[in-house]
Amino acid sequence: MDDHTVSGRTVAILDLVALSGVASLAALTEHTGIPRSTAYRLAEDLCRRGVLLKKDNLYRLGSRIVAWGCQAAASSELRQAADPYVWDMYERTGEFAWLYLVEGEDVHMLARSHGSLPGQMASIPWPKGQHRTALLLAAGGRAAVAGRPDLVEDLLAGGVPRTTPYAPRRHDQIREGMARCRESGFAVEQECFAQGWGCVAAPISDPSGQTCGVIGLTVRAGRLTPQRFSGRILGAAEAIAGRLRASA
Repeated sequence: MDDHTVSGRTVAILDLVALSGVASLAALTEHTGIPRSTAYRLAEDLCRRGVLLKKDNLYRLGSRIVAWGCQAAASSELRQAADPYVWDMYERTGEFAWLYLVEGEDVHMLARSHGSLPGQMASIPWPKGQHRTALLLAAGGRAAVAGRPDLVEDLLAGGVPRTTPYAPRRHDQIREGMARCRESGFAVEQECFAQGWGCVAAPISDPSGQTCGVIGLTVRAGRLTPQRFSGRILGAAEAIAGRLRASA
C-alpha cells in the first residue's frame, strides 16, 4: 500500500512489476494505491534511469535493475556456497533445480537450472500474488517456514486458498506437513501448489542455526518420488550449511 514516501512508492512500483512481469499504469495505480499522476511520474523517471523499460504502454524491469540483481546474487555467500550443488542436482537428475534465499517472510529465487522444465514454467514456485499461499503449500515454502511455528500460525490466520484439487484445506493438515518437514529435514508435495508439478526441498541453516535458504527440485508429478530425490536434497542442504559454517 501507499506509504506516501518517494522511496516507498518506488519500491512498491518495482515490487509490482517484478511480481507481474509486466504492468500497465492502471495496474500500478490499482495495486499500489499510488495516485495515477504520481505513479506515472515515478515510473517514467525509472524508465529514464534504466530501472524500468516501457513498451506498448507496459512497464517491465529494465537492464539496470537486472544488472543489480545479477551482481547481488553473484556476491551472495549462500549463492557461492550452493551453486555447485544446484548444478550437480541438475546434471544428475535433469530436473529443475533451484535455490531460494530466505529472509524472514521473504523468499527470493537466487539460482536455478531449468533441466526438463520448460523455460516459461521457471517461476512455478512463486506465481504472482500467491506468496503467502506458497509458504504454506509449496515444498519450498514449507521448508522455508517449517522451523517457525509462530509464523505458520500467522499465515494460517489468513486462510488457505485451494490452489489445486490436491491442496490441503484444513489447518491441521498444514501443521502436520510442517511437522514432518521438521522431523525428516525435507518437505515434499505433489500438485498441492501447481497442478501437474511436485517439489521436494530442504532448508539450509546458517551458522546460527536459522534457515537462510532452501534448495530443491521441481519435477513433473508423475516422476516425483521422495525416495528418489530426498537423499540428494538433504545431502546438498547439509553440505551447503557446512560450507557456510566454514566461511563464517
